[in-house]
Amino acid sequence: MKSKIIASTLLVIGFLAGASALSALADWTAAPAGGPPGCPSTVEGCNAPINVGTTEQRKSGPLVVNFNSIGDIGLTVLGKLKIIDAGAVAGTNNGKVLTSDANGVGTWQTPSGGTEGNNISSGPGVAKAWITWSNRSILASYNILSASIENSGYDLRVTFVTPMTSGYIVICNTTLNNTTGTEAQTFAWSRTNTSFIVRNSFASGADPIHNGNVDCVVFADANPNRVISFSNGSTYPYNTLSSSGNSITSAIETSANIGGAASNAMTLDTAKTYRVTYTYTPSSGSSPSIRFVSTANGRSTIQGLNSTALSGTNSVTFTPTSSNGYLEISVGNGVSTSFNMSNVILQEW
Repeated sequence: MKSKIIASTLLVIGFLAGASALSALADWTAAPAGGPPGCPSTVEGCNAPINVGTTEQRKSGPLVVNFNSIGDIGLTVLGKLKIIDAGAVAGTNNGKVLTSDANGVGTWQTPSGGTEGNNISSGPGVAKAWITWSNRSILASYNILSASIENSGYDLRVTFVTPMTSGYIVICNTTLNNTTGTEAQTFAWSRTNTSFIVRNSFASGADPIHNGNVDCVVFADANPNRVISFSNGSTYPYNTLSSSGNSITSAIETSANIGGAASNAMTLDTAKTYRVTYTYTPSSGSSPSIRFVSTANGRSTIQGLNSTALSGTNSVTFTPTSSNGYLEISVGNGVSTSFNMSNVILQEW
């Protein structure tokens, strides 16, 4: 009997010791140091490839998250996110934007639409030029060729490097040095596509503008229509041509010779795509060609665009093969035509 009591006592002691050990194991929840495969898969949070511990983990191959539920949120990052483009040179991703291709593969790309240093951005109504002028000299500027005094010192004519291709507005802030007279606001006037004039308003005792400081910003459309006007070809003209602004109101070629009209000269970017829109109304004969060409002679060398006009309102896109050129509306030898083409617009696309 005594031996049975001793055996029972030892059994109870062993059971309690085992229970204490199990309790100790149950209290341990942190994952072992390091990641898979060293972390045993039997411990929660250790299953490859993710470990709940704080030690950094790295996986050699690709990782797909939330593969079976694409519509759900697949990845949530609490904190900063770092994406490294393997093809980029270290330290060259500053200021770039993440851009995807048609398959959703993203790379870091330089944002398009202007130069931050010149305060130029994309979108409507952006700054196309600016000038800070003081004491008869330009202190700082963008797209300004010159600034000169006219009209006995009361006018400042500002000339652009690159002419404006659409309407624009000028906002100026002027500080005059006259401390005795009434100094009214200064305004810009006589605006052309190449220059404008800054003048004092007429007020008692106002100083000539050359005695003050001028800050002006020019705002215009970021993506203007490049077509301002049409003229008959210098070598191969239509028999008769009439136009108004960016519209050809009547073009007639009855002698079946080469004939064409060319727009104003323009400068395009050969790395960009452009779109031409127009409304074509034929009267008789064949449809003309719409071409981007090298000269304004009426039937010049093609530089990236050669499309036959279609009745109604239509558009065509192209990439220029040369920067400088003209938009040409023309017919070839042996062709007669009579038509009008209204609201011809060439813009970046």
